[in-house]
Amino acid sequence: MSGEKADLLAGTRLAPDQPTGLGSAMAGGKGKLNHDKTARRALDFYPTPAECTRALFAAELPFMAVHGFDLWEPCGRGGAIARVADRLGFRVAATDIVADPVNAVLLLDLLDAREARAPLVVTNPPFALARPMIAHLLGKLDVRYLALLLKTTFWSADNRHGLWRAHPPARRWDMTFRPDFLEGASRKKGSGSTMNCSWFVWDSLAAGPPVWGLLGRDGPVLPTGPDLFAAAS
Repeated sequence: MSGEKADLLAGTRLAPDQPTGLGSAMAGGKGKLNHDKTARRALDFYPTPAECTRALFAAELPFMAVHGFDLWEPCGRGGAIARVADRLGFRVAATDIVADPVNAVLLLDLLDAREARAPLVVTNPPFALARPMIAHLLGKLDVRYLALLLKTTFWSADNRHGLWRAHPPARRWDMTFRPDFLEGASRKKGSGSTMNCSWFVWDSLAAGPPVWGLLGRDGPVLPTGPDLFAAAS
C-alpha cells in the first residue's frame, strides 16, 4: 500500500496546511503572509462550483456526446458535478471513497476500481492524488474520455514528465475565473479565491497535438472579437 493510499484510507488530510495569505501573496495580491495555518479539509473535500462544471459542458458537450451519455463521477461526494450533468440529460453513476446516500453516491475507492462505470468520466480529484488517479483511469481502466479539474500549474513538475508522455491530454481549458471551492465559507470578508484552475481532457477520438483554449463562465472564449489595438496601430 502506497503512502498516498494509506493517507486516504486513514481519512487524514492529503495535503499540508498552508500559511494564511499564501495564495494571495503568490498571486501578487495585497494579502499578508502570517504564521497562522489554513486547515485543509479531510480527504480534500472541496465540491466543484456549478459554474466550473457548466463551463466545461459548454465547451465539451459535442465531444462527450460522441462517447454517449453515460457518465461516471468517481469523486462524487456532495453531488456537485452530478447535479449539473443530470440536468443536461446524462445518466450519472457517482461513487466516492465516502458513501453519500443523500446524493446517490455509492461507496467505491477509485484506486481500487477494476473497471470503469461509464465511458465518460468527469471529476474534480483530490489534487494530492491526481497523478495516481490519472494513471489508473487511463491505464488500468482504459477510460476513453476523461475530464479532470486541476490546478493550472499541475504539469509544472519534473516528476510528472513520465505521466505526460504516457497520457498527454487532448485539450486544456484554462478558466478565466478562479473557482471558489469554499463558496464563501471560512473566508475572511473581502477575500476571494486565489487558485487558477483548468480542465484537462483526455479523449481517445482526438487527433493531433494538445489543443489549448480559454474558458469563461459561459463557455469557450473564442478568438473572434474586435482588435482592441487596431485604432492605435
